[in-house]
Amino acid sequence: MHLLSVVFLVVSANIDSLLISLSYRLRNIHISFQNNLIITFLTTLGTYLSMVLGSYCQHLFSLKIANEIGAFLLILISFIMMIQSHHEEHAYFIATDLSLKQALFLGLTLSINNLGLSFSGSLTGLPCLFTCLMTFIVSCCFIFISQMIGQLSLFHCLDHYAPFLTSLLILFIGLYEFFF
Repeated sequence: MHLLSVVFLVVSANIDSLLISLSYRLRNIHISFQNNLIITFLTTLGTYLSMVLGSYCQHLFSLKIANEIGAFLLILISFIMMIQSHHEEHAYFIATDLSLKQALFLGLTLSINNLGLSFSGSLTGLPCLFTCLMTFIVSCCFIFISQMIGQLSLFHCLDHYAPFLTSLLILFIGLYEFFF
């Protein structure tokens, strides 16, 4: 049963990696393999640290409170992204690679975003090392897949709306996590 729970947790926690990196690709920002590994490593490290902390705090917080904290962070991040997308509305995006500094920031942001679910998963007794291994694999694959999907001409008609749509989807994920 833990295997299925870990897979659902990891996919849920990393779906934002897929969406955010797709949004970057639609804005003609390429995430190199090296930067993908940096982002994935930081996300996995955040998962590990939050799961270790969660295992120590199992008796201090309820699963409901941990989930609500994670949902609130998702909602907050989505509002920040909406504000940024509004300012980028008329910008033309020149093809470029994600810089090391941007990769570090994105990795830290995604790991912070991952904290609530990882912490919650730890509180429910999910195995830490297996969850971290799955986080690494899923995050790396999601970023790679989104970079490939973003090259398809079908998605280029959405590039003007991608930042807002991404933030809106993250808002819905946060609201869902908060209320359900």
